[in-house]
Amino acid sequence: MIKEKPIGPHEGIEFELYEKGLKNVILLADDLPLDDVFSEAKRLGAEFITATYNPLVTSYIFYRPSHKQQALRLKELLLEMPLYNNFTRDRKIEHERETGRILGYEVVNSSDIGLFCCDSGR
Repeated sequence: MIKEKPIGPHEGIEFELYEKGLKNVILLADDLPLDDVFSEAKRLGAEFITATYNPLVTSYIFYRPSHKQQALRLKELLLEMPLYNNFTRDRKIEHERETGRILGYEVVNSSDIGLFCCDSGR
């Protein structure tokens, strides 16, 4: 399921990339059909943990068993989100860069991340 405006470069194809070995950690929110998501995760042998930093949204982190530490670090990053607006610009950039690395996004330069997280009102 692809939303009208994807949030990340892998949105809608996470499990396809996972199955091909191109992605080791997947982050999904609870706004997807969870039966389908859990069925696909089980088929691929993915494990999961949850992170709730907003009482209205639960994030699901699916991961290869060999990448559990990355999944746990992603959870820590997500749990920092209530403090995000208080981060310095440099801290926001590092937060976004580390999150992107864990999710398998190509590392982009600081100015691109700055535009995404800092200069766009995020």
